Amino acid sequence: MDAPTQESGDWRDVHRNIKRMDQLYDATFYTWLKSEDNVLVTAMYLHRIANEYPLERIANALKWLVSDWRWESTSILVRHVTVDWCDKDGVCV
Repeated sequence: MDAPTQESGDWRDVHRNIKRMDQLYDATFYTWLKSEDNVLVTAMYLHRIANEYPLERIANALKWLVSDWRWESTSILVRHVTVDWCDKDGVCV
């Protein structure tokens, strides 16, 4: 029997995917990621990998991540993740 394949929209369910990672690796990714105390480390990591994914996926993940955060933490995260982003004309944020 073939292994189940992921549907193309499965990446949208960040909550389920992070919880699944917790189960697979016997870890606490969910708790660690959702903690505002870790905003700087999370921002640095996301900044490094953000260019590896389409903008739609980055926006979806950030929306999930900051859903319960204070504005201050959200601002720090977005500022660090997008620090060197440029538009199609080469104008950087």
